[in-house]
Parts: sequence; structure tokens; C-alpha cells
Amino acid sequence: MIPELLNKYEKVINFRRNNNVEIINKNNIVTEELSKDFINDFHSDLLINLATHYDPIPKNKSDENKIEDANVNFPIKILKIIGNNIKVLNTSSYIQLLDEQHQIHYSRTKNIFLNYLINSKIDYLNLYMFDTFGTNDYRNKVVDRFIKDILLSKDLNIPSNPVFINLTHINSIVETIFYYSENFMTGNYFLKSSDTILIEDLALKLMNIIGKKVNINKMGKQINYIDMINNNFENILISNDTILEEKLEMRINEIRKTITL
Repeated sequence: MIPELLNKYEKVINFRRNNNVEIINKNNIVTEELSKDFINDFHSDLLINLATHYDPIPKNKSDENKIEDANVNFPIKILKIIGNNIKVLNTSSYIQLLDEQHQIHYSRTKNIFLNYLINSKIDYLNLYMFDTFGTNDYRNKVVDRFIKDILLSKDLNIPSNPVFINLTHINSIVETIFYYSENFMTGNYFLKSSDTILIEDLALKLMNIIGKKVNINKMGKQINYIDMINNNFENILISNDTILEEKLEMRINEIRKTITL
């Protein structure tokens, strides 16, 4: 995201969770302590909130605190220093749109921050994303897990029932965020690709691209969450013409370089 922004702007201000701020330009990065004086010197009319900590099953209170700090406390702290006279481009998860019984701690914290924006009457553009994958996405979600397990000749565990996911490559996400940072509009929108696929078909497709077969274990039923989303937000994803197989192959090559076979 930052390289794309630097193609348009002279510098980008990156807020860190350790109370430091990075002033980034094409030539170097300068780190300073976050303060009111700093905000006054480097005023902007747009905050892009990408802060998140994804952990679908926190093991203890410490894990829950990490989720809360990243998804709620950190962005609210930044906004309290900056003030409400700013536009916020916010990223959310489709899980936030499910009924309360299907919410997890991660999605609840994301909703807390979204409600903070609403209640504070801050001008916001909120983007609901689905299953993203691609370069520098280290959250070990389904695409990356399957690729690693196939490369390491490990079994794949999938639901016993048909479950669909929507795969969105990070390049399309970045391009869309960049476009709407320049063409801001208020409200809630989807970033959803045309690549909705069965989890089992994804596993088979990855094995075919890699050229290696592993066992597929069908273990228990899983809820097909995509079918449970009733919101009809406009989809504003800017998508390129690259087919899913090419995007998956690109991610396979990236992951292959990081693991020892």
C-alpha cells in the first residue's frame, strides 16, 4: 500500500503501535514520537485504517487483549490525538455482517471501532472484505495454509459439507483503497471478487497448479457463511483481468521461497 501512495504523495505518515510515527518518502524513513505537535506539523485530511490483528480463535485473555489493542484501542487513540475533523477509510471483515451468534472476538472488536466512527460522526468510508491473499499477507489464512501443506506433503483438512469462500487478491484491494483515497465517498461497501469457490475445489486447484497430490480429509461440518450475508452493499472492488489460477501460482511461488522442502 505505501509504495502506491508514494507514487502520488511526497510522503506517507505511518502510525505504529509503539507510539512512534514513521515519516516515509521514496528515499528514507524517519521515526518520531507521536504527539499533538507532530500532528499539527503533519496534518492530513485522510486516515487509512489498516490496523488489525486477525486471530479467529484466541487461546486466552492475553490473545484477546492483543486483538482489542490492535482493532479498537490503537485506532481510537490515533483519532483522539488527530481529532474528528478527518475522513477515515476503514477496512472491515464480512464476518461483522453475520448474526451475533456467529460473531467472533475479532469481528466484535472490528464492529466496536466501526460504531465509534458512526457515533463520533466522523466521515468514513467502510470497506467489507472477504478472504484476501497475496504478497505480505501473513495471516496464514486458507490459501496460504493449503499451499504450505501441499508443498510439505501434508494432508489437507476441509469441511465435510460444501462451503464457499470468496478469494480476493491483495493487489485488487490495494488498487481499490488507493483509488478511493482519492475519490472518497461516505458509506459501507463490499470489496468482493468474482472468484467465489468451494473450499474443496480450491484444494484440488492448488494441487493441480503445484503438481502434487496430498490426502484430503473431510472433517465435520462448517457453516457456509457467505450464504448468510443478507446485506446488499454495492461492490466497488477494482479488479484486474488476471485469472484466479495465475494469482494462486504467484502466491505459490512466493511461499515456496519461504519454506524448506
